[in-house]
Amino acid sequence: MSQDNPFAELSRDQLELIPHTHLPEFHLPEGDIEFKLPPVTIEEFFTPKQAVALAETIPEHVRLRGIDQLRDKFDGGKGVKFGIADTGISFFHIRQGDLKMSFQDGKDFTNSKSGLDDLNGHGTHCYGIIAADSNNGVGTSSVLPNAKGYVAKVLGDSGAGASSSISAGLTWLADQNVDFISLSLGGGYSKDIHEACLYAWKKGIPVVAAIGNEGTAGGGYPAKLNDATISIAAVDFQGGLADFSSRDAATDFAAYGVQVYSTYKDGYAKLSGTSMATPEFAGAIVGAITALEIKILGKKKVKPIEQWIELIKRFTKDVGPAGHDIGYGWGVVDFATMIVTLEREYQAELQQPVPVLTPRNPTIPTLEKKVITVTGSGITVSVE
Repeated sequence: MSQDNPFAELSRDQLELIPHTHLPEFHLPEGDIEFKLPPVTIEEFFTPKQAVALAETIPEHVRLRGIDQLRDKFDGGKGVKFGIADTGISFFHIRQGDLKMSFQDGKDFTNSKSGLDDLNGHGTHCYGIIAADSNNGVGTSSVLPNAKGYVAKVLGDSGAGASSSISAGLTWLADQNVDFISLSLGGGYSKDIHEACLYAWKKGIPVVAAIGNEGTAGGGYPAKLNDATISIAAVDFQGGLADFSSRDAATDFAAYGVQVYSTYKDGYAKLSGTSMATPEFAGAIVGAITALEIKILGKKKVKPIEQWIELIKRFTKDVGPAGHDIGYGWGVVDFATMIVTLEREYQAELQQPVPVLTPRNPTIPTLEKKVITVTGSGITVSVE
């Protein structure tokens, strides 16, 4: 067994028996900034056998938003591509679980022994919130089961990662031409990550980020980048701001992030954190709007971050102090009103007559009639 890494020769099954807090210590490359997962609470865990016994469970956030009743309006995300930058994705769920229908490609940027495989569980949970199979009779359901997912593993199995890995992963996702990126991690300011987020926006790709789980201590980066991320806080199923959700002026909106049921490692779990609220918002709001545009208009409408914020604000309920506040941001989005209204508006936009450009009648110059008379003394020219 390697002296540098005592876990190097262990199998995946053996590695999974080790709590991820005891996996190989993360060594930060010189010049990099360390980023970590926000502290997440595991509320309840279900083995695959337990999940089968429960049949396919409709998560509470899906039920509350009315997603099951409205999913057909945007074809369950058909035509949408999304990116997750996190701890990878569970190979179990790719092979035989809830994620095999949506997963398209992934890349490991951490040099982890497990490669793209997610031993931590965090990335798999975030992915399942967006695009778990909603028609296989087991596990969970999601908002965009017909979307296609791309995964950048930018945090190792212990949940820590370097700014260089995160920026590289974000750039790779943008180069896959995904339609939005969900980012549930936090740390200090990183110029490389800032530039990677802006690169995504320049390609028409919204980046949605978790504000953090530090309560009153304030949020972290990259969610505090007002020009580069849409920042998300967490509320419970009654609409109350979660105690752990960071209070910060950079917060844009709040979404469901308490006891969220999704895929986790080789099973299923209910987790709480802004980490959960972020993919919930990214899929249900940004993803559903994009899917609706693709279905009705035939393509997505590329919008800068300011236009995205203003569009979403139209359907937001101000549930905290009047106006924008450090807890809820602008508030919680009314999903049903958003879908029904935008469906009507996009259909009306499609039916508007295309302006017909009528060519202007060219001006025809009046030709003078000239009469030429020949006489013996010469030529005389007269004009009529």
